[in-house]
Amino acid sequence: MNNKLLKVLVVGLVMCGITTDASAESLTVEKLEAMCAGLSSAGVINGNQGACILYVNGFVDGYYANAWALDYDPLCVPAGVTNLQMARVFLKWAGDNPNQGHAAAGTGFLNALVAAYPCPPPPKA
Repeated sequence: MNNKLLKVLVVGLVMCGITTDASAESLTVEKLEAMCAGLSSAGVINGNQGACILYVNGFVDGYYANAWALDYDPLCVPAGVTNLQMARVFLKWAGDNPNQGHAAAGTGFLNALVAAYPCPPPPKA
């Protein structure tokens, strides 16, 4: 089995475990926005805000594992950007895109990050 296929299989199995939802409801942009609401500039986190930061951390870890496996990454998040900063990026995007409230939280979060941290186009050969 080649190395790339093995990477994809491992990441796929890990992601299956990560994305299993015990409840019948899926997390939407609107619900994640409510969880993240009120994040303070001082970084004080309480209540659902802790769940928001855990979601961001899990999303980013899963995203980069998948990007590594597929050798594809449309994000260019600068070094040093924190989970709190990414949560605030999501909150701004969600506020600017209220029509996306029904969308899956992961889709909205990825759209927010791609909009905030796009990679430059590859150089033309």
